[in-house]
Amino acid sequence: MIVSLRIPLLTAVLTFVVWGKGLAIPSYALNFFGNLPQSNDNATNFISGTNGNFQDLIAVSFTLGAGQNYSLDQIILRLRDYQNSDIPAIQIRNDVGGIDPGSTILANFTNPPSQGSATFNYTFLPSNNFNLHANTKYWLMVAASAEEFAWRGSSPGIEPDGIPIFGDYRTSANGGISYTSGSVFNSFLIEATPIPPSPQSIFEPGSTIGLIVFVGTSLVLSKKTGNRE
Repeated sequence: MIVSLRIPLLTAVLTFVVWGKGLAIPSYALNFFGNLPQSNDNATNFISGTNGNFQDLIAVSFTLGAGQNYSLDQIILRLRDYQNSDIPAIQIRNDVGGIDPGSTILANFTNPPSQGSATFNYTFLPSNNFNLHANTKYWLMVAASAEEFAWRGSSPGIEPDGIPIFGDYRTSANGGISYTSGSVFNSFLIEATPIPPSPQSIFEPGSTIGLIVFVGTSLVLSKKTGNRE
């Protein structure tokens, strides 16, 4: 009797975990690259644009190592005085082999609504699916096509780290005609998912698949114990 009850229970629990509305859809997003959380907000760059034209641009380069590709999930920027009238232009751009970003836009992002004039973390979602490939250098580009907002950074600066190798911050005050090395390590975080999900990400805290395996294993072991009773 004990065994016969536990087998349907295992099926029911696994079905609830996978399909039930009480738990989140499986997610293996990792803190891929960045320098959030910040230690303070004592450094700032102002980013502005007019009539659809960029004026100030900040670009951050990073290079993936060999082997693993990633699906880009979202980018979090720490901004101040971001209003609904502002139009940020967040992009992933290509690299052309020099010290400055390329001009090819690989990914655009949907702008979130304003939370007010104070400093907040803002999440930008990709407009389309985009994969980051191994052995490739990319640039995160932050600009504006209208109005002005501030991109915060810590002071002393926190160097971005994570899965890729950090390159440099490059800034432009003339719409990308020329760049100089940035003095502020602006605060951001890129989240991405391994393709396919790695075993490490599956068994991280909060992983639904990890919970399925844990619950299933526990019930199977309980079933075996019941067989010996």
